[in-house]
Amino acid sequence: MIEAVLHPACAFLLLATFISAQAESSGRVFDLPLDPYLDRYLYVRGSLNGTPTDVVLDSGAGITVVDKQLAEQLELQPKGEVVAKGVGSEKRRVHLATATIRIGDLELPDLTVAILDLEEVHVRLGRRMPVILGKELFHSHAVTVDYAGKRVRVHEGAFAAPPGAVSCELRPVHQGHMMVQVEFEDLGPAWCVVDTGAGDTLALTATFVKEHDLLARYPRLAEIRVAGVGGSLPAKMATAGRVGLGGVDFHGVPVTLATEGDGAFGGGGVDGNLGARLLSRFTVTFDYANKRLVLEKGTDLAAPFRRDRCGLALDHDGERLRVTAVTAESPAAAAGLRAGDVIAAIDGVEVTSANAPHLRVALQQEAGTVVVLRDGAGQEHRVTLADYF
Repeated sequence: MIEAVLHPACAFLLLATFISAQAESSGRVFDLPLDPYLDRYLYVRGSLNGTPTDVVLDSGAGITVVDKQLAEQLELQPKGEVVAKGVGSEKRRVHLATATIRIGDLELPDLTVAILDLEEVHVRLGRRMPVILGKELFHSHAVTVDYAGKRVRVHEGAFAAPPGAVSCELRPVHQGHMMVQVEFEDLGPAWCVVDTGAGDTLALTATFVKEHDLLARYPRLAEIRVAGVGGSLPAKMATAGRVGLGGVDFHGVPVTLATEGDGAFGGGGVDGNLGARLLSRFTVTFDYANKRLVLEKGTDLAAPFRRDRCGLALDHDGERLRVTAVTAESPAAAAGLRAGDVIAAIDGVEVTSANAPHLRVALQQEAGTVVVLRDGAGQEHRVTLADYF
């Protein structure tokens, strides 16, 4: 029995050892339209065993994942199992199967896939992830993600970096994942897993946070929860003065600081996860064969990062959002919101499981914007958004 760990952000990373699909270097290039959901998650159209479906490209997924609902629909036959650990310490058995995936004209035959019930992930995201294509794709092909142009290019042959691009060294870590060097504040390099499936900028492990005493470094911290398969964990969010990647310095970066060392945020030889909100500032080529991440600068390098300006840690509770924590001295605290409150409407729009991820964007609007939250008792709270951390 293999023990695995589930992904911290969307919680579908399985760290198990499998043979990646290999392709001959014919030089073909597959050009695919990209549907970047919430500006972060990489959706393309494809098929599983001939059945059309959405496929999410996730460089942080250690094995391709098929949602249990789709697996049952296609009658995938289990051929083994692993033991998986969730965001916290919870463990569960996960069945394995064999399937063929196509994205565009590229076929990845006879992949070993994990069958997972992703319903809680779907609820949090507001969109289903039927198939999550993981490291099998990234190890067998160079993959270029053009976030701004909404295109993905998959290269069968050798990839030549374009003029002006910067190549960053990739180092392998635990069962085929790759980490890249990120400069964090004045602390020097932090080695972080390259993770297109993580929706944040940078999430630092509890080990790195403790080693550098980061909770004491920042005068203001936001209370948040990191959720996924197996529940959720409390964490903090800080504003980093400097994060460097590929020779570019970013300033005022909201960064997640893990505070609990169990489960997916324990460390395990890495300092953190590099997520889509930083990667999307570039056109990125994942060239695992040459152990490099090739970065082409985007046009919005200096644009401010989206950030919470409200102060609520929220989780889904049926068709509503429940407040799990309120940051002290935040706009939400000033408006009288408390842990345990239910958010039934945001700016007059009723919250549902389908629209909640989109409505929460209202809490990231410019400082000074007034947002009206109605709680479960019908009371309205006028929240004046501000940069509180």
